[in-house]
Amino acid sequence: MKTTNKKLIRIALSILLGFLPILFIYLDYYSEESKNSGFSRKFQQDNWTISSIHNLKYAGYYFSGKNENSIFLGHYEAAAHLLQYNFVEDTIFQLNFEVSLDKYTDLQPNGFQTQVIFPYFYLIQNASNSIIQLDLNNRKEQKSVYKEIKQSFDQALIIDSSKIVVRTYDQNASQNILELDSNSVKKIQTYTPEKQFDGLFGIDGQLIQNKDKVIYLFYYRNEFLVFNKLLQLQYKGSTIDPLSHSNLEFEFINEGRQKTFSKPPTRINKSAFIDKYYLYVISPRKADNETFTKFSNSWVVDQYNLKSGQYIHSFYIPEYQNERAIDINILNNKIFALYNDQLIIFEHQ
Repeated sequence: MKTTNKKLIRIALSILLGFLPILFIYLDYYSEESKNSGFSRKFQQDNWTISSIHNLKYAGYYFSGKNENSIFLGHYEAAAHLLQYNFVEDTIFQLNFEVSLDKYTDLQPNGFQTQVIFPYFYLIQNASNSIIQLDLNNRKEQKSVYKEIKQSFDQALIIDSSKIVVRTYDQNASQNILELDSNSVKKIQTYTPEKQFDGLFGIDGQLIQNKDKVIYLFYYRNEFLVFNKLLQLQYKGSTIDPLSHSNLEFEFINEGRQKTFSKPPTRINKSAFIDKYYLYVISPRKADNETFTKFSNSWVVDQYNLKSGQYIHSFYIPEYQNERAIDINILNNKIFALYNDQLIIFEHQ
């Protein structure tokens, strides 16, 4: 009997010891999320309702562009394939392009990103500094235009058929900068963001645009930059989060050859999208006037006026079937949200 009791005690202790690390991780996470962030949000009434649901059959889609009545979806594994959702007809069309990569010797077979700037569709490959332009109205490869950007880049934003803004590394400044590459502008326009820490992670962010503005949203500080289409700075805007300096700590691994975060960084802005003259920022940070349950079960979106940079209000994008949206966009007062292999459209009532 005593032997049996000792075995049961050992088993119980093993289970308890195995559970304690999980408990500590949870308590640490909950403690971090429960801390005051130093700001509050103004919420409009939660009256976004689902207007339609579309089964895309496959996961892996993301928003690659839009025009007046359509949203375009690219796919991570099939670069020459697009879905076009026409919200006037509430219909999805498949667009498949004929692209032979053999004629482009510098291109690699994978690693493409896609952007739609109507009426053109662009395949962008950072590794080869290359762009292929195709006509949405004529998807035969004969209509393609190949461009090679002079400098290497890790992010690119197509402005139109003659202009592109890229994020590239400046050896002299020892940091990433923004640069306008254009066939129509003689002088190259560049912008050097204020360096924080190493000039890479500390100024990491997202390039986005509307019809007449280019925006760079920083991930690890409460700032966004607003440019015109010639990459001339118009103003610096601030999000409602008070953290203005990147809270990053690094360490070197692999005998000093590789730099990495020594602890998870505090991310201020997750991503953003634009509709007309409004900037919508998805925030991973809970405000002081939000409940932990509501915040953890939704994405919170902060809306700003791009003309003035002023904060307007916030709203939630809810979970669907216990999943958060993978990607979000907005067009003509409709929210488009991707949940795994589902496209869900919300309307504001």
